[in-house]
Order: sequence, then structure tokens, then C-alpha cells
Amino acid sequence: MSGFSELWPLGGVGPWDKSTFMMLPKGGANLVILEGASLRELAYDHNKFVLTEVTNENRLKIEKGLHEEVASRLRPALGALKKDSRLLLVRKRSGTEDNITIGKGGGSGTLQVGQYPQRRYSLAFKFMQHDKSKRPSRWKPEDAAGWLAKLNAIYGAQANITFEMAEKPDYFTVESVLPQPIDQQAFDNHIVAHKSKIATRKDKVTGKDNPPVLTVFLVGKWKSDSHANGSTFSDQKVSVITDEPEHPKESLVAADPFMLTLAHEIGHWVLYQRGFKQGSHHHPRQGILQSIHIQSLRFDKQLMNNLNTYG
Repeated sequence: MSGFSELWPLGGVGPWDKSTFMMLPKGGANLVILEGASLRELAYDHNKFVLTEVTNENRLKIEKGLHEEVASRLRPALGALKKDSRLLLVRKRSGTEDNITIGKGGGSGTLQVGQYPQRRYSLAFKFMQHDKSKRPSRWKPEDAAGWLAKLNAIYGAQANITFEMAEKPDYFTVESVLPQPIDQQAFDNHIVAHKSKIATRKDKVTGKDNPPVLTVFLVGKWKSDSHANGSTFSDQKVSVITDEPEHPKESLVAADPFMLTLAHEIGHWVLYQRGFKQGSHHHPRQGILQSIHIQSLRFDKQLMNNLNTYG
């Protein structure tokens, strides 16, 4: 049976209704596997799309134009292709969402392609201490660079969203020794005021004002009746995450529990900046980030569109 399939679950390609959907970064490209068909059998608007079959001969050239996380999957994907499958590079000259179909087929023979602009957000990571010998969190400022890289891999390949450091990650000092876990009252009274003071800056590329800086606090253990792993208070421009979040085992397939929590809380911030009210951030779709059921680091078409509308 012919159809389209993903390289891996976090690559911005996945099932959607009776077809397959692809996130295409505006001005960039993405990869999809074509199964049981050749390029000659594909029907699409040649004025909008440029399709290239990826081979070992052109692999190095093609890698240079891809998101680095996608590029890292290219060579293994080529080596794992079935005999009747091909790896396609997809580019788009114009349009927001358009289809590529296999002959007159529908169903799995349709690839919906949405083109997404790049969006940028700034984060500040702050770690609580009472003094240099009393630092409740197991995490340290030097860990934050790794988190940022992983967030860019998760959000970049799936929604063309980039994060950057607003300032150097560092400790902040609370004079009173606060009992663990930190509750809402302690957070409000002693911690929120230490959020980043950096004002919104203009984007170097677009010239528009960037969204405000989100400060992510690491305080050791966090206590909340409704969100024990972490909480985001978008109106205050802050998030707080517990050191060792707990998730159902099904959520942790290829996902670190801390990164799953961080990606989830960052999702709240992005959705808030996109105009969604806090109460509309969770959804019932299994296996997708922000789900009220089992979630993962994967985005589906609906989440992609909520996080970063077509441009």
C-alpha cells in the first residue's frame, strides 16, 4: 500500500484524520518517507512545491538546509529504507497549506503540508539558594544550556519555534530558609520577585517586539494541589518546576520526565502568548504534549497550529 510516513515521532510529520500532515518551516525544508510509489506518481502544484528524492549522493548537500535535529536523522533513515520506499525532501515556494497526493488517491496517500514562520521566545533560568551551602535544587545553572538545546530540538523540528537565553542562568538568594516543598504562599512571598528584569527587545530579524521573557524557577521541590510537577503563571511571566517530576510510564517513552515537564510548562507560555486562555491549553488527545491523559513530547497538527499559526 502506498502512503507517507515519518522518520521519527518528533520530526513534524504525523497522522491527521485520514491523511498525513507535515510541518514545513517557512523558507526551509523537511523530510518524509514515501512508501510504495515514485515521484512520478505524485500529484501536486509544481508552482508551490519543490520535491527532491534524497540519496547517498546528495545527502550532504541536503543536510545543510535542514533543522539540525532533522538532519541528524537523515543518514539513519536512508539506511533503514525499505526496498519500495523513498526519502523525500519537501520545500514550498508559496501558500500556507497544500496537498501532495499519490495519483488520485486519498487516505494515507495524501500529505498535507503547512508552512510555518519562525517564532522566537526568551527564557531565564533561576536557581534558589539561601546561601552557597544551602541550595535546595539538585539542578545547577550550567544544566540550563542543555535544556535549551533540547527545547529547540523538540519545538524547532515540530513547530519552527526557537528559544534563547535572555540572561546567564544563575542563583538568586532568599534570606529566609523556606521549608520544602515550596508552596504557593512561599513562592508568591519570596520567589516571584526574583524573576528576570530584562525588558522586551525587538527581534533582530523582523524588527517587531519579542514576547516578554519567561523566568523558569528551580526551587527544589514544588507543591501544588493541581500541578505538582510544575506550574506556569503566565500573567506573572514565571514558571516553577519540581526537581523530579512524576509521570505515567507510558508518557516517558523516549522522554526524560524533567524535559517532558519543562516542555509542557513552556507550552503553556507559548499558547498564552498566542492568545489562548489558560483554561484552553490542555486537550484530550492521547500521546500529544499538553494532553490531560497520557502525553509525550510529540505535537500533532492541532497543537502545531495553536503554537505557531501558518504564515
